[in-house]
Amino acid sequence: MLKKILDSNKPSERLGRTSAPGRALGCPGDKAAHHCFFSRNSRKRDKSGTGCFPKTDNVRYSIIFKDQRKPWVPGRCFGVVLMVSWADYAAAVRLLTWMRSLGGAKSYNFMISLPHDLPEDLVEALRYRASEAWRSVFMVRRPFPFPAEHWPQGPNWSFACASQWCHAEKWDFLLLEPDCVPLRPGWLEGVEREYRGCGRAFMGHYEPPGPDHQMHLAGVAVYQWETYQRTHVHELHRAWDVALGPTLVAEAHQSKTIQQDWGKWNEPPTFSRTTDLERIRPDALLFHRNKDGTLIQRLKETLL
Repeated sequence: MLKKILDSNKPSERLGRTSAPGRALGCPGDKAAHHCFFSRNSRKRDKSGTGCFPKTDNVRYSIIFKDQRKPWVPGRCFGVVLMVSWADYAAAVRLLTWMRSLGGAKSYNFMISLPHDLPEDLVEALRYRASEAWRSVFMVRRPFPFPAEHWPQGPNWSFACASQWCHAEKWDFLLLEPDCVPLRPGWLEGVEREYRGCGRAFMGHYEPPGPDHQMHLAGVAVYQWETYQRTHVHELHRAWDVALGPTLVAEAHQSKTIQQDWGKWNEPPTFSRTTDLERIRPDALLFHRNKDGTLIQRLKETLL
């Protein structure tokens, strides 16, 4: 279960599903999904009546994986989750446009985790672009805004909300960020094929140990649908993939189809020349990370 520590004097304060869940914004005809999110013991409602909005000043939490070994049970479907923030909205549009250019993935469902206060016209723009490439699209707002959705607090919060939604819907899910780049048509089928064949609950890139972290599964990865149930909250100053650490690696498969090159701090990899594509492995189908859009530009020159 996820817990939230709102101050150091209440380490056991429990959080869970609100009695009045919010409604997810899906495409016409989609079954309505529900927001499941954190709340304080005080059940103060927001004006719209969509749920409980805890105070977010001085909130400290992070996601820690509980070592609960049990047989892996596949979810009822395999879907894709894209986490979007205010800062990377334009990159999300670029990614969705590129996915459409690769032929889309019309046999798969797609969920976008959105800032709570993103204007409706921007939400609709993303949904329209995504609906051109995916079977069903679910637009799910995070239940309340963080004071500042910067790293690592913002991504941690987005991951918590996304994994909770996928748990409710029983989705095994590939988690994407807007700086991910699919590399060729049929990329998602290849990722799912490797995941279904590996026999592990998680799959992704193993990030080697560094000065301030142990080896861990990088955040852009495939997660079992029960990930939310098997996590709890402790502190917010560490990214969730670093916090999960070696425990998650023990239940993961090192992917051949997902390639990560983090680069340096504030210096992500760039692909200014076509020859830079030689850095990508021949068997890779998804690359993370490229923030300036140059990888998509080079792929357009060679694929389209």
